[in-house]
Amino acid sequence: DPQYAGAVSIFYIMYVGTAFDLVIGPLGFTLYSLDRPDVLAKIAIGKVVLHAAANWILIPMYGAHGAAWASIVTRVLGGLVAVAIMLRTIRKSAAA
Repeated sequence: DPQYAGAVSIFYIMYVGTAFDLVIGPLGFTLYSLDRPDVLAKIAIGKVVLHAAANWILIPMYGAHGAAWASIVTRVLGGLVAVAIMLRTIRKSAAA
């Protein structure tokens, strides 16, 4: 439908973030099994703050595309931080 043609590029941006989250997201939940759910809570709080700040900066400049980019950046950074902490926690427990 032509009325939705403008949303296609936004969908593609969001798709990349969702695909990343589908692959990396479940790895972060390994922190539950490592008895570190506090880390996930802290990451979630950081993601909320980052997402709000990115939206505040990007939406006035880029509109819906800015919101999509804010979302993808928040998802990717949050996922990478969770995986990095998970790997560090696993290494520490393996060394102990």
